[in-house]
Amino acid sequence: MNTNKITKTLDQFLIKSFATIPKKKIGILFSGGVDSSTIAKYSLDLGFNPSLFTFGTAFSKDYFYAKKLAKDLKLPFRYLELTQKKIIDSIPNITSLLAKIGVEPNIMQISLGMGFYHIAQLAKKEKIDLFLSGQGSDELFGGYNKYLQLSSNDLALQMKQDIKNLFKIDVVRDAAMTKEFGIDIVFPYLDADFVKYTQNIPLGLKIHKEERKIILRELAKQKKLPEYIFRRPKNALQYSSGIQKIVEKYLKKRSLANSFFHSLLSFFV
Repeated sequence: MNTNKITKTLDQFLIKSFATIPKKKIGILFSGGVDSSTIAKYSLDLGFNPSLFTFGTAFSKDYFYAKKLAKDLKLPFRYLELTQKKIIDSIPNITSLLAKIGVEPNIMQISLGMGFYHIAQLAKKEKIDLFLSGQGSDELFGGYNKYLQLSSNDLALQMKQDIKNLFKIDVVRDAAMTKEFGIDIVFPYLDADFVKYTQNIPLGLKIHKEERKIILRELAKQKKLPEYIFRRPKNALQYSSGIQKIVEKYLKKRSLANSFFHSLLSFFV
């Protein structure tokens, strides 16, 4: 398949997906990675005038890239630093929301939901009506590190399974977090026609050796995003934001404390 033809078709489908988005006050869940940066560029080019919302801890790897691109695109930028206290205090709320939607409240799911929960709370105060998210790009274009270890056949099967899980878990989780504060969320990469088309793109244009999301990076380049964005390596959000480290440490510490308490109790009974 011709690379230019593919990027042109992807471009057409993305523009089509944006055509269904109401012209409300838009915020973009923004990490400064190629996924959300491409969404930001389309939003800007199509006249949505979005604000960019980034979150992270003091250890966040996203802040530099997010702030730099926001400045280059001349878009409003909001950064929310999540302190250890804020993260720990909101774990019960996140856990409860996950349980309500039938998503197992494990360390990863709590960490992934955490940032969306807090950034939606901030966005509500700024009168944002609708969030756009780059969710789905990793599953469609081969963004996860685990894909590098698989054979072509296993890779195709794994990506299909991950797309199914994406709609059953990730989309439901993210929507629950933002809707807690009355903010809707739209996933432009998950437009039905866009998803269907990506399934026909050769795996070699998604992953080759150590490169991932090759065709999406090419599209970002053609949309004139800077090289520091379309060449930026993939970092999982829960890790790049620094959230999962705090959640994991706290939950493990609490688990050990509970285990010690029950052992002590059994000793006296």
